[in-house]
Amino acid sequence: MRKEIIFLCFFILLAAGCQPEKQQKVNSGNEENSMQKELLTLKEQLVEMQSQQKEFQSLLEAENNHNKEHYDELWFRTVQMEHIVNHIPDLEVKLGYIQEIKSHDDKKTLLVQLVDMKEDNTSPNNYKIEPRKIAEIPLSDEISIYILNGVFPAVSIPLEELQAKMRDYNRLFHFHIMNGETIMLTEKYLP
Repeated sequence: MRKEIIFLCFFILLAAGCQPEKQQKVNSGNEENSMQKELLTLKEQLVEMQSQQKEFQSLLEAENNHNKEHYDELWFRTVQMEHIVNHIPDLEVKLGYIQEIKSHDDKKTLLVQLVDMKEDNTSPNNYKIEPRKIAEIPLSDEISIYILNGVFPAVSIPLEELQAKMRDYNRLFHFHIMNGETIMLTEKYLP
């Protein structure tokens, strides 16, 4: 009887010890299935996001192409307008550095070092600037002044700000002169 009781206890312990493992394996299997489902969901979301990213890149490229075409058209039209403006009979365009802004009663003039910009393949930027003469150029009361803000774009400033901007660095300008007065100053970009 004693052997039977020991055998019965051993069997109960064995049965009791095995049961949690089985339950643990079932739980582990459920967790594994759950994780696999979650992993599959994440993979599907990743594929969807990659698809959206490709669609976004394609839209961005299309927009960039459109912007480039628009920019090219504006550049071409600007070149055309410059050509037309430079051929207006009474318009004179000079190139130079402003040395001083002078006031004579209610009229302002610019003291300008006029220069020529000549092509020179031996120079680093393929041009050289040669000084010509110093001239005093009257300003129109309705002058427009455009300076470069960094590289581009040009910004319009009032005459009162020109003196301060001239202190930043030696700026090269186109002087658009009509009927003996400068009607527009545009800073020239120098690389």
